[in-house]
Amino acid sequence: MSFCKKLMPFILIISLFLSGCWDRKELNEIGLSIGVAIDPAERDNILLTVETVVPSNIKTTGQTGGGGGGGANGKPYTTFSAVGETIFHAVRRILDYTSRKIFYGYNQIIIINEDIAREYRLNQVLDFFFRDPELRERNWVLVTPDKAADILNTVHPLEMLPAKAIADEIKANTFKSKTISNDLLHVHQMIQSKGGDVAVPVVRKDKKNQPFITGSAVFKDEKFAGYLTEIESRGVLWVLGKVRSGIVVFPWVKDDPKNKISIEIIKVSSKIIPYFRDGKPGINVKIQQIGNIGETGVQLDLEKPGTMEKIADLEEKAIKQEVEAALKAAKKYHADVFGFGNHVHIYFPKEWKAMEDRWRDEIFPDLPVNIEVKCKINQVGLSLK
Repeated sequence: MSFCKKLMPFILIISLFLSGCWDRKELNEIGLSIGVAIDPAERDNILLTVETVVPSNIKTTGQTGGGGGGGANGKPYTTFSAVGETIFHAVRRILDYTSRKIFYGYNQIIIINEDIAREYRLNQVLDFFFRDPELRERNWVLVTPDKAADILNTVHPLEMLPAKAIADEIKANTFKSKTISNDLLHVHQMIQSKGGDVAVPVVRKDKKNQPFITGSAVFKDEKFAGYLTEIESRGVLWVLGKVRSGIVVFPWVKDDPKNKISIEIIKVSSKIIPYFRDGKPGINVKIQQIGNIGETGVQLDLEKPGTMEKIADLEEKAIKQEVEAALKAAKKYHADVFGFGNHVHIYFPKEWKAMEDRWRDEIFPDLPVNIEVKCKINQVGLSLK
């Protein structure tokens, strides 16, 4: 008998263990979660709502009707809710209301009701999602003043699945720089950091029951502290160097609403430099921006010496005002969403150790922050007037 023939039985035995996946889940045995909502329930319990896909009701190319029949009244999704003492408890209790195990590997958003965000620390609310191996770290975390479960039952003119519509809108707003977007990974990293606080997008529903993203929710030491407007949110993003795109609008003549200039944001960078003076910390913020003239509401000779410099100067003042508005709001909430404390910790570890416990409530609200903005106009378009 040759060596190969002797080896054959062992190969056959090993192949039995290699064929297939022992933990494979068939599609007809699971429900695909795409959105999760967390609300308060009676007796300090948690109401968990999960939006799942109804595959038979998803319209395919060429269909003109309302889907392929099936459950959920013809909708392409349905929701399941359960009350539990913890998130994990509620997750398991949802199985009482569905014939399929819920699979969270395709989940895209986690919506937290404001009351939950006030009552619990953020790490408490998200601990299950941090630990569960099924969930992707790219889940968007959001806060809503509305009932979170209702957000998962809103309608959207372009998308069939509310959770997907909200996830796509967050991505769009990231490029419009109107909200501070953070996913599970970044929220967890910020919670673990030494001197910074978390901010996440805010989702609401309008009078037409459509979801929309507006501004940001701010946390102080993992507890909900308040809201930032879209302008204040962009003020934070300027400091962090995370403004991706958008428009800066300002008047050519002060307080004249009819003569405004619009600059398209092309590139942004920033530096946060901590310092100590007379034993007290301070922050220097340097922001650089490159933009194109998108529109002028006033007749200008862009070839005239000094005109481009004045436009850049006016834009610098407009950006500085947005940063100052963000600073004022964050200091009011005692929430260091800029991560200034992290930079002090990195550059001055000994000094940080002495002030860490007093940072949010005593030092940050009175922290001197010097803002330097430099703008450059890159293109003016086809018109020089």
